[in-house]
Amino acid sequence: MLQISESKSIFQREELYSYEQFSETLSIRKKTTGALLAKTMFTWLSGQISSIPVQISTLAERVNVVKSQEKLFTALLLSLKEEGYLHEEAGFVKKTSFDEIKLDKLVNDLGRKGLATYGKGDWLTNTYGPFFELAQSCIPKLPEVLRGEMSGVQLLFSPDNYSRTMATYTNHVPEVYYGLIAEQIVDKCHKIWALRPEHKIRILEIGAGSGYGTIRMLEGLQEHSDKVHFCFTDIGNSFLRRAKRTFKQFDCELEFRLLDISKDSTEQGFAKESFDIVFATNVLHATPDLRVTVGNVRDLLAPEGSVYINEIATESITNTVTYGTTPGWWLSTDGLRIPYTPVASTTTFRNLLAEIGFKDIEVFGYPGIPESELPQAIIQGVKKSIHHE
Repeated sequence: MLQISESKSIFQREELYSYEQFSETLSIRKKTTGALLAKTMFTWLSGQISSIPVQISTLAERVNVVKSQEKLFTALLLSLKEEGYLHEEAGFVKKTSFDEIKLDKLVNDLGRKGLATYGKGDWLTNTYGPFFELAQSCIPKLPEVLRGEMSGVQLLFSPDNYSRTMATYTNHVPEVYYGLIAEQIVDKCHKIWALRPEHKIRILEIGAGSGYGTIRMLEGLQEHSDKVHFCFTDIGNSFLRRAKRTFKQFDCELEFRLLDISKDSTEQGFAKESFDIVFATNVLHATPDLRVTVGNVRDLLAPEGSVYINEIATESITNTVTYGTTPGWWLSTDGLRIPYTPVASTTTFRNLLAEIGFKDIEVFGYPGIPESELPQAIIQGVKKSIHHE
């Protein structure tokens, strides 16, 4: 597994926590989110759910869950099952005999003391703090979202939540991954220049959004800016306008273009096989069909070009109660995802990349964490020179 450079470079701005700390963070993340969700859902569903099994679809109808939020409703109930609050079988759910006094105490402690409840210090706050604060704010509003009285976008980007939502993109774990992917791309560029010193490397980022991850990579290439063409893409014009202001400090050749990677890129004005490197962070899951999407990525790459896919790798109850409220979370139609999530495992990505024409496929992640336990992963592959459909 890749280790981030030991030197305090642009690629490592964060302290790296131990395997034990990282694993405990994931455990606490599940426990706290599960408790907050259980309290909200059982208060809302009071009288509708008990020790007698009830069909999920019947329960949804009784509490006026709108059709567009039925998948979210089911996902939330299945999350409660995973945390031991519900029993589910063949689409029927019932409450388990959990300790309600203990649940109330934990929820009250979290309300008063937040993550200080656990007495773990800075490492827990740094790795989980922004996600906890956003989940703590979103969960009480879930009944309104499920009834269609509020959209997930309104919830996440309300005046109260905007700063919390944005903080989840820039806290410890995302920053480590921005460093990881930047280090890989910069290293790849130097390998290309070792063989072709004057080659202008063409790099495309899919769904670059806020550009938080982009900055690391561009900083790493600043000394060679005359040999870099960077294409910043997103599905919306607002991100492009902001990026033009953000990246004017960089000297490389910059291009800002609209791109929906779920659709044929040639129909959007992109030439096939025109980039040496393509990368994306937490974007590809928000497309209907990963086979089509990754095929479109392949078509943008020149033979022997490299792709770096930074993606959620495991199901997370915290993601479900926050980003799961948005329509983009539920677009998948390909049967490749973990049920009731948009998440594809690293094994799925490995197999998919191999199937559609990539080689030298590797998975990287938070240093010291086994691939099977990574909540986030970077999947890298190289496009074969010849590929037969």
